[in-house]
Amino acid sequence: MTNLGISDSPVENSDNEFLGLGKYAIALAEFTRDCQTPMTIALQGDWGSGKTSLMNLIKAELQDKYTIVWFNTWQYSQFGMQNELSLNLISCFMDKLGTAQNDKEIVNRLKQGLSLAGSAALGFMSGLGGVVGGAALAASKVADALTEPNNNNGYDASKDIAALKEKLQEQVNAALAKGDSNSRIVVFIDDLDRLEPAKAVELLESFKLFLDLRGCVFILACDYQVVSLGLKAKLGADIHELKGKSFFDKIIQLPFKMPVTQYDVDKYISNLLSTININATEAEIDLYSELIEHSIGFNPRNLKRVFNCLLLLTLVAQKADVFIETGSKTGADISTMQRILFACICMQSAYEPLYNHISRNLSEELLQSLKKAETYDNADLKRAFEGTAYDVQQLVNFMEFFCEVASNGAKDLSLLRALLAFSSVTTTASDAPQAREIGFDMELRRSNNRITKHLASYLPKTCLEFFDKTKAKTSTWQPRGSMMSLLSIAICSEQKPFGVMHLWQTPQSDHKKTFYIVLVGAKDRDKINDILNAQFANYADIKQNQLFEYNNNMYNNNTDGLKIYHEVLPDDMPEVERQKRIEFVAMAILNALVKI
Repeated sequence: MTNLGISDSPVENSDNEFLGLGKYAIALAEFTRDCQTPMTIALQGDWGSGKTSLMNLIKAELQDKYTIVWFNTWQYSQFGMQNELSLNLISCFMDKLGTAQNDKEIVNRLKQGLSLAGSAALGFMSGLGGVVGGAALAASKVADALTEPNNNNGYDASKDIAALKEKLQEQVNAALAKGDSNSRIVVFIDDLDRLEPAKAVELLESFKLFLDLRGCVFILACDYQVVSLGLKAKLGADIHELKGKSFFDKIIQLPFKMPVTQYDVDKYISNLLSTININATEAEIDLYSELIEHSIGFNPRNLKRVFNCLLLLTLVAQKADVFIETGSKTGADISTMQRILFACICMQSAYEPLYNHISRNLSEELLQSLKKAETYDNADLKRAFEGTAYDVQQLVNFMEFFCEVASNGAKDLSLLRALLAFSSVTTTASDAPQAREIGFDMELRRSNNRITKHLASYLPKTCLEFFDKTKAKTSTWQPRGSMMSLLSIAICSEQKPFGVMHLWQTPQSDHKKTFYIVLVGAKDRDKINDILNAQFANYADIKQNQLFEYNNNMYNNNTDGLKIYHEVLPDDMPEVERQKRIEFVAMAILNALVKI
């Protein structure tokens, strides 16, 4: 396998275009050819929605017939040139038209004037003491320095601005005179929305000041929300939305919103799957599509990222025999496991708090409840989503398809549990549930640790008589690289019917979630047995699990241990329920032992 992964490079031509942008590119190219000038077209959309790809397709339709100028604003802004961005654009434009060097002296003078004005503005801004809006006021000072005659530096920029605009129109006219009657210059300006919002607004303003030229069509890639943020930074936070739209409308004659909802999604997904060597039926592609629609949305950049995650997990699974081992235990084929992994990745990317909550508390009851809107009023879920905006109905819709993919006729949740843990390697969360190796459940280790630490602080507050009488102290321990966890309750009073009570949580044989309680150094085992039997008689659901087993070498150091309780819990029992169960048993035993 060569050339692994899916690059985020924009589409260069129609041969590699799978979103269905071709028809829009042809229509926009036709408009560009025949429209009146000057004309400014704005391709609007979120980051990664395909704006640069659409510009490339339009350029491919036009480049053999017209003069093309391409300007990447973000590229210039990354090399300390952002303060001269407008003038760099003009300089690039003049270079493309073949402007003589001496005719570009006006631009150089303006750059020098901007540099001086920028120094003055920097001094002004530093005196603001970090007041919000200081950057915008500084930008305003720069603009004033360029447009007001007789400024502090004795340089009258207004004359050079007028002369520059006249010179630009002359150069455009000369270039157009060489072509046919319908000749024009097409200027593409990309990545405006990657600039600081205030800089993006500044550049848009310069269009009206310098580049409102007959015979020219400007095609911009931008995000209206970035422009709105820039206006708020420059004009104040209280700017009305209508004013932002009015500013935009004065500069843009043709707005075009990226047709994300009209993309040929199935074709695009099919191509992405094919790129990472996954063959899928139409029905399977529909499931991929539904998962995407209700999670990350049809943003090409986001899609490439999640399919790259799927490719990486597939490669790791193949190297570590995850698919073979998990498949042999559950009967699932590779295609099924890849779909479940993809569903986990979508949840991880769009709803990370939900992903973590399900990973820690997975149960059939939980999954079914998450398909109901009222579930999201639950206090635990509200805490999980704290600080995160989410659409409940979107979550419900996603969970419908997630459960459909995850169940896949399985008799239990073992397959989903294994793949949830495995998928954690692609999450950005530092505390996400994660599997360290095949057979090692990192989340169970963390869960056991959380429960143990909770018990260490909770039991002394609830079993007051026992801790007051025995002066017992709690401590916790978890061996490195192990899923087990230990709570020790050491008696510190002189009267010691036993020395330490150990509560172990540890996987045993085929059961992942089991716990047992051992008394170390018990002096009167028969009395302990009688008291506990009497106590257990009051709890029907505890009595059937009781186990009295004495071992004088339980800890491999000749230390005697009396195992007084042992219970295997369901593997799919959520952490909260498991914690309550262990609390209940531990409290019953401590309240009985205090009678000794």
